[in-house]
Amino acid sequence: MGRVAKVVTSIVVLAVILLGVYGYAVQVAASSLEEGGIQVADVKGLVTGLVGLLKGGSAEFTVYLNVSPRAPLPVMLCIDEVHGVIMLGGEVIGTFRSEHGACVKAGGWELLPIRLNVNGVKLLEALAASSSEEANYIVLRGEAVVPLTLLGAKLPISMVVYFERRVPVGEVVAKAMKPVKSVVESIERKLGIAPGYSGNPIVHIESVEWLCGGVPCGTATEGETVTVVVRLSGYAHDVVVKVRQDRRLLPDKTVAERRIPVLNGTMEVVLRFTVETGLTVRSYFVEVDWPGGKWVMPHEERLRVG
Repeated sequence: MGRVAKVVTSIVVLAVILLGVYGYAVQVAASSLEEGGIQVADVKGLVTGLVGLLKGGSAEFTVYLNVSPRAPLPVMLCIDEVHGVIMLGGEVIGTFRSEHGACVKAGGWELLPIRLNVNGVKLLEALAASSSEEANYIVLRGEAVVPLTLLGAKLPISMVVYFERRVPVGEVVAKAMKPVKSVVESIERKLGIAPGYSGNPIVHIESVEWLCGGVPCGTATEGETVTVVVRLSGYAHDVVVKVRQDRRLLPDKTVAERRIPVLNGTMEVVLRFTVETGLTVRSYFVEVDWPGGKWVMPHEERLRVG
């Protein structure tokens, strides 16, 4: 075997070994999703959505999963879809499905919105049949469709990762067994929801938090992905939460937006955007609109750019 052939063979063998190590790290990252790499980040949103169903009916609402894979190498893990069922006391009360996919590097994290479709009648039946301890937990049992990746690029091969998360929803929902009417009133009092409220819209902005890489921040740089968590309370229809770019000599620009059909009690809204800088960009701020009212973030609380 000539010298060139030996070099080529060595390169091929090394490449195969490296690809094998990389593939193994991707599999480890995917497997970590089963062992805690997927968690419910929006427990309050889940509880609020379920409480709204204690009077019967069915509804869809969005909560967020925190996807944080772990691996010995900083490989990129992509998730095309997450879906499954919602259970209480061993009974299926609804389904969930991710609104879109996501890619996240091992050791990092990503918020993934999932859409829950819950049947209020089945929820009440499950509560009535469950023990107090069982009713303290909602179980999300599902699967994540994970395409294999090669140096960050998706391959036309996918693996399915199964997971189950027990979400503690507390004694508030556990008490929703018998009688339903009095328990609903108790839950509404604890969450600050006015029973049968039908007056003028009332919206309070409880807090706004800017997060850069999961850490509270007041300044962000070009290209950085920022998460803003807006906590609302009140009673209104058609509430719109926006992140806007404050621009010099130009109209302000909306960079992220979420519409809330009904606000009844408390809610946590999470928005994400990528920071842009330039001569015209001064800062980013949150604006909340509802019929008959508006709230605009004060200048001293806005996200500065640097």
